[in-house]
Amino acid sequence: MQQYQFPQGFLWGAAASGPQTEGVTNKRHRSIWDSWFAEQPERFISR
Repeated sequence: MQQYQFPQGFLWGAAASGPQTEGVTNKRHRSIWDSWFAEQPERFISR
């Protein structure tokens, strides 16, 4: 596996769009986040 090194102080960020995260309430389709949570709910628990 290739290993990457980042400069000290490097900041990571993330983003998501509304259609990807809004969920199934009043919608016909599950979002990508709904699917991920259904498959791996343990990854969404705050520690």
